[in-house]
Amino acid sequence: MVFWLFSKKGVHKRIDELHVNLADSFNNLKKDMNGTVQWIEHLNSKNEDHHEQLKSLNRRVNSLEETYNELMEMLSVQGAVQSFMNVQSVKSNKAINVENELPDRSRLFMNVQSFMNVQSLEKLTPAEKNIIALLVYSSEPLGYDHISKKLGLSEVTIRRHMNDIRRVGFKINEKVSVKGRKKLFFFEDKTKRVIVGKSER
Repeated sequence: MVFWLFSKKGVHKRIDELHVNLADSFNNLKKDMNGTVQWIEHLNSKNEDHHEQLKSLNRRVNSLEETYNELMEMLSVQGAVQSFMNVQSVKSNKAINVENELPDRSRLFMNVQSFMNVQSLEKLTPAEKNIIALLVYSSEPLGYDHISKKLGLSEVTIRRHMNDIRRVGFKINEKVSVKGRKKLFFFEDKTKRVIVGKSER
């Protein structure tokens, strides 16, 4: 009888120890799982941070690329202006035989008096020459807002220059856009070919 009581106590003790061990193991497992979850969340957070940083960097690169392209286009326009709009190439103190020694550039403008007045070119400002060059090299009609953005001038200033350009004899065509119902300006293709073709000789 006594042996049975001691035996029963031993069993309960082993069961209690087993409960304690299981509880400890479960608690340790919970800690490990919590640690794993936190680590996964940490990695996800890092990945999201890296993703946002990459997106931000990509936006900055795109912005720099757009600025670079606009700058190069502006420089190209200004270079083009110098290539065919400079009417100061003939020195006033040099005698010229008009029949045999007339410069190509001058001959060009003499042949297209219907839309340009050679004597009036000298009155154009650098900004006005830039507007003309921009219209010549553009593949599509341009509005005041586009010209303003490309040349870094206000739309009010562009409007004033356009009126001045027309007053000195340049024939600038215009039409109204279908979507925005705004004025668009352009040179006819034959006019562009004459200017560009002669200026590149």
